[in-house]
Amino acid sequence: MPGIPTTLYGAFRLALARWLTSASMPSWLRLPGLFGLARAWVLFTVVTLQTAEMWPLDASQWAAEHTAAWPHYAATAAEFAARTLDRVGTWAGGKEMGDVCWSVFLCVCSGLVFGALANGLDRA
Repeated sequence: MPGIPTTLYGAFRLALARWLTSASMPSWLRLPGLFGLARAWVLFTVVTLQTAEMWPLDASQWAAEHTAAWPHYAATAAEFAARTLDRVGTWAGGKEMGDVCWSVFLCVCSGLVFGALANGLDRA
């Protein structure tokens, strides 16, 4: 019978082929590209805002001063968001412009590759 694999390698190839051509595979293949594009967008946006001196320099200090009268849960959420903004700003601000451009280029390329691969496997 031609449809039944006789070796372990044949069984692996058949399972891999079925997995790659499943209906949900194109959706899963788009995720790494979307994550890469989101990372590139965040990095380039933060660097652009820092260059224009519009990025908050010390959001944690601002949150500590302005959220004292807020309810506890809201003040905690604001402090967490401020710490996250500070960390993202430190991460992006510590990069050289050549590294930023190269990182954005690689993220866009990976997004295009994963998108093309997903489109090639899409049955619709």
